[in-house]
Amino acid sequence: MIPTAEMQVRIYGHLLSVDSPAAEQIAIYSAGGQLLYRVQKPAGQAAFEWNSLSRGVLIVRGSSRWMEKVVK
Repeated sequence: MIPTAEMQVRIYGHLLSVDSPAAEQIAIYSAGGQLLYRVQKPAGQAAFEWNSLSRGVLIVRGSSRWMEKVVK
């Protein structure tokens, strides 16, 4: 499990940036738990377009067992 201090999720306009030391699978869920998007992330920072996702509270989870809530 990656400590929260070692990973960050940020929003830059239409991009969702995920920075963590591990190469891992990132999944984005609606507040109701529906899987909206899944992608493989390399180690370090990666940015993903998320224009197609609906507005509201989204849950971003990494396969290394971390989770962040973001508002789009």
